[in-house]
Amino acid sequence: MTLAAQRRWIMPKKAGDVPDGIPALVAQVLAGRGLAVAEMATFLAARPTEDGPPMLDLDRAVERLRRALAARERIVVYGDYDVDGIAGSAILVRAFRQLGFVVGAYIPNRYEEGYGLNSAALRQLAQDGAKVIVSVDCGITAVKEAALARELGVDLIVTDHHHPPAELPDAYALVNPRRPGDPSIDKELAGAGVAVVLARRLLGDLAYSLRQDELLQLCALATVADVVPLRVRNRVLTRMGLEALNRAPLVGVRALVERAGLKLGHVG
Repeated sequence: MTLAAQRRWIMPKKAGDVPDGIPALVAQVLAGRGLAVAEMATFLAARPTEDGPPMLDLDRAVERLRRALAARERIVVYGDYDVDGIAGSAILVRAFRQLGFVVGAYIPNRYEEGYGLNSAALRQLAQDGAKVIVSVDCGITAVKEAALARELGVDLIVTDHHHPPAELPDAYALVNPRRPGDPSIDKELAGAGVAVVLARRLLGDLAYSLRQDELLQLCALATVADVVPLRVRNRVLTRMGLEALNRAPLVGVRALVERAGLKLGHVG
């Protein structure tokens, strides 16, 4: 006796004409993931493409940071407590280090302070002399905290990737590809991906190239850990970051690789 099928499988449509150099099975898998035939070669290559227009407020954020550096004002990077926030914060701290500056870094306690910017931390940072605070992977919903920062005389630069609420915080700059009206093409970046964009703009191409490998391996960790779609720029950043990680890992990243029982050169 044969059993009747209990479920009906809905298979994605076939890839159609398979591009040269791409096995038919690979093309079918890519088609099943929603890629058009014309997109497959670029997806598999995962190499840098044109950046497109910058995010809203990106240049405003860079201008304020450069002014703060010139005036020797205290800058603090305020990151979320997850992998994305910590890695993104490390990216910006290392970018400032490349410019020859030491900045503060603050990661809130997950259990005592919760997610995002909080008033007590902002007050303490302002009391300690912070004039510019840069959020990483948080801040897009921090309406009350942004108002407090203004009262405290602190310029708040928000970098985030979460969907914005109807009311945006009145920060000095809001760098988020999901902002309404944002013209940038990379809408699915992780918080660390947004941090890389800011770091590159702040450093300039030459200085960025000197730090690219270490920044991208941090970005790759964050992008994978935050489970953002590995499409377009995310795939490029992750591939380049994994290549850098396998080639010359940061000390902390090497420790994680060893702890996980993985073999350098084969992480991916």
